[in-house]
Amino acid sequence: MILLNQMITLFLFMIIGYMIRKKKLIDANGCKSISWLVINVANPCMLVSSALSSEKAPSGKMLLTTLSLVVFVYTLLILSSLLMPELLRVQKKDRGVYRTMTLFSNIGYMGFPLLRTSYGSDCLIYASLFLVPFNLLIYTFGMSQFRTDHDSPASGKRKFQVGSIINVGTISCIISLWVSFARPVFPMFISSALDYLGALPTSLSMIVIGASLTEIPLKELFTDKRLLAFSALKLLVIPIAGLMAVKPFVREQDLLAVVMVMLATPVASMVVMIAQQHDADYRTAAKGLSLTTLLSVLTIPLVSLIMGI
Repeated sequence: MILLNQMITLFLFMIIGYMIRKKKLIDANGCKSISWLVINVANPCMLVSSALSSEKAPSGKMLLTTLSLVVFVYTLLILSSLLMPELLRVQKKDRGVYRTMTLFSNIGYMGFPLLRTSYGSDCLIYASLFLVPFNLLIYTFGMSQFRTDHDSPASGKRKFQVGSIINVGTISCIISLWVSFARPVFPMFISSALDYLGALPTSLSMIVIGASLTEIPLKELFTDKRLLAFSALKLLVIPIAGLMAVKPFVREQDLLAVVMVMLATPVASMVVMIAQQHDADYRTAAKGLSLTTLLSVLTIPLVSLIMGI
């Protein structure tokens, strides 16, 4: 019930974003600026703030278990992404879109705020470890699904660089782990600033997601049978299958909650951005993002109910 209430709250924020974009009180540039603020400032502050507020440092055993779960989750998602186009009989030109939509979930933009509000700040220490493979895969496997023989440095398409995985997400993950173990004492004004900024993603990220829904007619989303089938597999089948596999071996509810959110969150917005950069079918990616985001309001609590998390 707590999770359902939180999802309804997030949905209300999405409605607010949808309405203010429809009323033209905010435009695409405004949404882009807010997204930058959430990704580069608010989310990192949320991770560090959560580490500061944690009452005890994570144990080595818990971290080792989390790393094992990270490997399992991404192995499951990679295999699922390779099978998804075959199961849905996707045309060859669209297979890259469906693979990336399957593999990459909105863990930072929706997953972290959801974990913090529903399960507590301690979960974020473990969830942050999922950022490293996400960043590595999005700039390697993710981009390779859209890259063609015509892509070249002169074309402006982004190529993988080692430095691309060293960004504010991975840096904040490292800092939060250091804070968790070193337990430094920060001045109160710094802790308070981190707390206030760390509270922003819950509302701002959902408002931006809601605003982005105005770009796709809602009727068009619910008449695409292939996308509906994809959404059912991504939001229900894969999370439930993954949780059924790990639940006999993991007793900690925090870790199970992290795995659930990492698997059950909707398509990552980065997929749409990469599709646009490589002149791929970004409209299908945008529709997948919009549809899975809307449906996740119901499917995440449903997965939680079925799995008893």
